[in-house]
Amino acid sequence: MQKLNQVEDNQLLTNKQTAKPNQAIESLVTQKMVAYKQLYRYATQSDKLLISIGILASTGNGVIMPMFFVIFVDMADAFSGQDPDKMISAAGQCAIWFLVLARCAWLLSFLSFTTFMISGERQSIRMRKEYFSAILRQEVGWFDSINPNELNTKVADETFAVEDAKNFQQLVDGNQVW
Repeated sequence: MQKLNQVEDNQLLTNKQTAKPNQAIESLVTQKMVAYKQLYRYATQSDKLLISIGILASTGNGVIMPMFFVIFVDMADAFSGQDPDKMISAAGQCAIWFLVLARCAWLLSFLSFTTFMISGERQSIRMRKEYFSAILRQEVGWFDSINPNELNTKVADETFAVEDAKNFQQLVDGNQVW
């Protein structure tokens, strides 16, 4: 009898463990999605300027990548049937262009990443302030119905999730232009 109860308890635990991921997925599917433009309602003009600079930098970085292939073709052509002095000179010229393009790609990538992250952090700070003021506007009875530890975690988790999603989406959108 005791062994039967242990088996039933194990089955209940197993069912609970397998049910949680399904419930989490269902809750994600049933949540109302926010429009892309609504994500930027906390953005100021300076944030929008930073985002524009980030998009332009990502576009420039996307343009540079195919240019590497053009220089690589020129370098391969330099090795075809010329005298050794011209070949070394052409290869050196291509190497210099590789370095210039690599420096530009690094700079544009850094600029893109930095502007998106700064803009996201600033918007996240404004979002947290707004979230906190909305919590303070609640009736006193509302605070009795929730666990105070959950509230802190919920505020941090939700704002971090929105911030990460926005920053990642901006980087993906900017780098996928080309």
